[in-house]
Amino acid sequence: MTAAASAAARCARAALTLLLLAELSGTEPVIDAQSLPTATLAGKVTAEDGAGLPGITIRLESESLQGVREISTATTGDFLAPLLPAGEYTVTFQADGMQRVSRAVTLRAASTVRLDQRMQPAAVAESMDVTADAAYGAALTAPQIEANYKKQLLDRLPVDRSLRSVVLLAPGVTENGPSGNVGTTNDRKGLMISGALS
Repeated sequence: MTAAASAAARCARAALTLLLLAELSGTEPVIDAQSLPTATLAGKVTAEDGAGLPGITIRLESESLQGVREISTATTGDFLAPLLPAGEYTVTFQADGMQRVSRAVTLRAASTVRLDQRMQPAAVAESMDVTADAAYGAALTAPQIEANYKKQLLDRLPVDRSLRSVVLLAPGVTENGPSGNVGTTNDRKGLMISGALS
């Protein structure tokens, strides 16, 4: 081996030793050709009142991204999209019952960009019209209740033959009124007809 080859071999061994020592000591090597700096997109999606909205779908589209990435918000409305290649992005926020919102954002390498979004309820797209024809509607009169009992029926029923007992047979009549009549010693309950005191 020549002197020049021997010196080159010693230099190579010394460089290799220095790189190995730098790697073992925990310091970053000067040259790291295998990693690309990426960006992170973070933020919070809220309602009009400021409360966080869970389950909002966030769609990330970019020429820098292979395909499309979709994430959703946590229970607090927060979201995090790490490891994104740097570039121009279209970020779309969508959920059932909410207006769809699209925003453009630029992500720089090795940066974190905060993008907060306030969502609003979607406008009602359906309506219903109800019309009525007075000729086909119900009659606009007060309801009436009638009861007619024949003497033969009253004779067979197990009730006493007083007017009060016969009146209590009619629909809508109850004995839930206040007790007693003013100025008498009667302590029977008053009659109620369709909820009104008789």
